[in-house]
Amino acid sequence: MAKKSVKEQFVKLDYTLLHSAAWKGLSLYAREIYIQMKASRNLPNSRGRLRNTADDCIFFGYGDSHGMSKPTLQKGIGELVGSRFILVVDEGQFPNKKGVYALSDKWKFSVNMPVAYPEFPEKG
Repeated sequence: MAKKSVKEQFVKLDYTLLHSAAWKGLSLYAREIYIQMKASRNLPNSRGRLRNTADDCIFFGYGDSHGMSKPTLQKGIGELVGSRFILVVDEGQFPNKKGVYALSDKWKFSVNMPVAYPEFPEKG
């Protein structure tokens, strides 16, 4: 009987990311949250279906933070949003509803630049 091959899962972090000033400016817990978000892609849920199959729809909440406290999780996610590593799609509600986030590459364009949000024209 042949052995089943075990597929190892890994998280791909590019050298441009690891050596960027934006990544080095993040705190350790913000880096940990980012890696956990990337690692949560393509994991099966309790029914065997894949969850988080795209970078623009990652469900992440307190239960996914592996023992991180709520204030630390909030600070880390706030830091990732402020540094443009992730975008908030839906904030969720602690502790019952997970937030929905999208991985972003806008951090590449925000080195040493203040975070500015565009103003949208009013409808009317």
